[in-house]
Amino acid sequence: VSELSSLLPGETVDFDIVCADSRWNHVTQALGAMDRILIDGAVPTGLSTSPAPRTAIGVKADGTVLFYTIDGRQKGLSIGASLTQVGTRLAELGCMNAVALDGGGSTSLGITALDQGVFSLINSPSDGKARAVTNALFLVSGTAPTGTPGSVYIAPPRTMILNNSSFRFTASMVDSGYYPMDSTGTTFTWSALHGSITADGQYTAPPTGGYDEITATAHGVSGMVGVQLVPTPDILNILDQATKSPLKSLNLAAEQIVDLTATASYRTLALAAQDTSFTWKLDPAVGTITPEGVMTAAKTSASGSLTVSAGSRSVSIPVTVTAVIDTTPPTITLTSENGTVRATITENSSSAFTAEQLTLSLDGNAIPFTWDGTALTATLPTLSNSLHRLTATAIDESGNLGRTSLTLNSDQTYPTPFVDMSGHWAESYTTYLNQLGVISGMESKEGLIFQPNQSITRGDFALMTARFMNLNPDDFSAVILPFSDIAQIPNWSLNAVKAMYDKGIMKGSQINGQLCANANANISRAEAMTILGRIQPAGYPKAALDAYKDAATIPVFAQPYMQVLISLQVVSGSDGFLRPSDPVSRSEVSKMLFTLR
Repeated sequence: VSELSSLLPGETVDFDIVCADSRWNHVTQALGAMDRILIDGAVPTGLSTSPAPRTAIGVKADGTVLFYTIDGRQKGLSIGASLTQVGTRLAELGCMNAVALDGGGSTSLGITALDQGVFSLINSPSDGKARAVTNALFLVSGTAPTGTPGSVYIAPPRTMILNNSSFRFTASMVDSGYYPMDSTGTTFTWSALHGSITADGQYTAPPTGGYDEITATAHGVSGMVGVQLVPTPDILNILDQATKSPLKSLNLAAEQIVDLTATASYRTLALAAQDTSFTWKLDPAVGTITPEGVMTAAKTSASGSLTVSAGSRSVSIPVTVTAVIDTTPPTITLTSENGTVRATITENSSSAFTAEQLTLSLDGNAIPFTWDGTALTATLPTLSNSLHRLTATAIDESGNLGRTSLTLNSDQTYPTPFVDMSGHWAESYTTYLNQLGVISGMESKEGLIFQPNQSITRGDFALMTARFMNLNPDDFSAVILPFSDIAQIPNWSLNAVKAMYDKGIMKGSQINGQLCANANANISRAEAMTILGRIQPAGYPKAALDAYKDAATIPVFAQPYMQVLISLQVVSGSDGFLRPSDPVSRSEVSKMLFTLR
């Protein structure tokens, strides 16, 4: 000390450092360690017991050195380990002595992989990235490239695969000095102990778990990697393929398509797997799903669950499908000029129409048309010198049916076949229906009469309706009726009643405990509208009834049919009343049938 105190500024001093352990006398660089965690094969007492990320170096009896890290402070990955646990683990790996370096956020381990050529981390630092530190330990090769094939490097060097999954391995040449070689044009021969592998390294795991070895050979040398096969993962997750976000629930619009994917992990490590490696099960009420995880939501609102499973592990999430209820029918604009028909359809959704969703009819008979995706066009046949009804319909994807009709040749007058219809408000309707064979009238001393103001009977209404539907009543003569009053049905309407019964349109009514056709009784407005409503296709809008003063008196069975006929402007009521219980006149029926045509 006295000699050191006598030193003057600027003087040069040489130091000689001698250690009792001669192995240290030639050390040129050294890193300090915080704790000795293994001494001559034993873990000392008094070490930290709190879990944390750790960095350690262990030395085996033969001088082999192990560099060891364990991640920590990351939920779902690793909480870390105590120093006692790290020392115990290194002893299990065959070390006799070990020290712990600075751990925590400083714990980092990286390599320069032979197939990458750049240094990269292979652990997961608790800071989310490598921490800046004052010193680090690097292992650098001092050998030079030899250019002689020494082995085959297979990437990735470690893999865990879910059973029945596929994974692509790659191979590259390494020289005898452990330097990468140019592998361009090299053909590698692949083999697997248990699974199968193609000539380009595509490996498919067997259905059973365990361990497999993948080998690649070229230029007389080879390389091998081990593969752990996992039959049942610890954790499964369902994710949105586009966002890669884990899903706890799934909320979709009707008919929405979403591409889903699944991930699996075992002991916090990700497993190689494809969507087809999992079993996808979806409640049918909410839609369908492919083996690749592509789900198509149902057309209607529903709730259910999606379950993904692998081995004996499964995960389920609730699925809700919400359909925007579209009750608005398509709007049709229909024109006819010089024999050319044109119709355009306006829809409140973005769905495009196909020709199969459209109809065009003349006097109830379909006529051909063309549809270019925007407009319907058709050429009318030669028309007789009389009234004609042209009708176009369109049904949208939600089943809403729109309808528009035109009366052709309405600017002319035509002689009525009925002597009691001249000047009557329903004259044109009855003339048109007579022309179509729907009504024929009755002979009288004055001539053919229609009796427009007379209430129509159920039997007469059945005959008119059958003819309106283009049915031949005689085709239904063999139908057996269940009515107790068959003998009272007039012969001229019997087969029409049979036709209506066979089609489920007229079902009879209970009178004194017996089912009767009641063919000679007047039919009420509610009953007539029910029958006409039943012969309409489903999908027409339903008008509200509460605007009518007598809405409360409408029979329940008739309400939906009256709503349809009101929306089609077949009936509109009078002075705010629908008069559902009143009889309906023959002229009123003729107007209804004319409008429906």
